Formats: sequence, C-alpha cells, structure tokens
Amino acid sequence: MAGAILAGIKPWENRPRRTVPRGWPLPAWVALHAAGAFWCSEEQAERDLRPIWPGMPPREEQPRGALLGMMRIDYVLTFAEIEHPEREPWALPDGWCLRIGAVRRLAEPIPCGGALGFWSVTAGRYAVPEAVQPLVDLLTYAETQAMPT
Repeated sequence: MAGAILAGIKPWENRPRRTVPRGWPLPAWVALHAAGAFWCSEEQAERDLRPIWPGMPPREEQPRGALLGMMRIDYVLTFAEIEHPEREPWALPDGWCLRIGAVRRLAEPIPCGGALGFWSVTAGRYAVPEAVQPLVDLLTYAETQAMPT
C-alpha cells in the first residue's frame, strides 16, 4: 500500500501491534518502502481498494521491493480513538493506526529488500548504504530544516 501513501490517497498506515516505540518523538519522518509482494489478490484489490483509490495503477506499474521516499508519522491511535472512524476507510479496526501527515517522493525508487515493522535502511541485514544515500539526505534535511508539509 506504499503506492497509495505516496499518491496521497492513504492517510493511515496500520499495524497489528504498536510498532512505534513508546517515547519515540512524534512527528517523525520514516522511510517509505514498497513490499516485494502484494498483500492480496488482484480480484480482492479491485473489490476492496478500487472504491477508495479510483486512480489505482495496474499492478505492473506499481513499484515493488523498493524504497519510494519518506513519510511523516504525526501520531498513533487505536481505531477506537479515531474521531469518526466511519469516514476513514484506510484505518483498520484491528491494531494501531499511524497517521501520515506528509510524504516526500524520491526521484527514483531504490531497490531494497525489507522486513516487517520498522527497520534501519542504513544498518543491519537489510542495509544498502550506497543506494540509500538520497533517502538519508532527505531524512537529514527533514530533521534539521523542518521540511514543509
């Protein structure tokens, strides 16, 4: 669903458990990664996603297994804490809802494997340091220059 976030259509990211560590300063900029595989069938995507994302591109045009940019997480709520949840089709009732306040796109996707939850793009098993330098530059700029929304 990274494509929907990047398109500005999806204002919530959902997690089955609280993956944003307690005490993490919010708002916070994090990398936006497109998973290597789709989470549902093409038929299910047409049935469930097309009504809330009319401009959804065909699967073959959606980047996979790549860093696409960055998103700012403004706050984290449970579904029950969302005011008028019936107006929020992207917020799911099970788990935690992370409110996305702003998104920045990289000029070109950076091929990169991923992991569940939050993970470092510059350290550990999934690191690709040379390739992620444009993203690191964006994150550094966002943290030091109060990137506009």
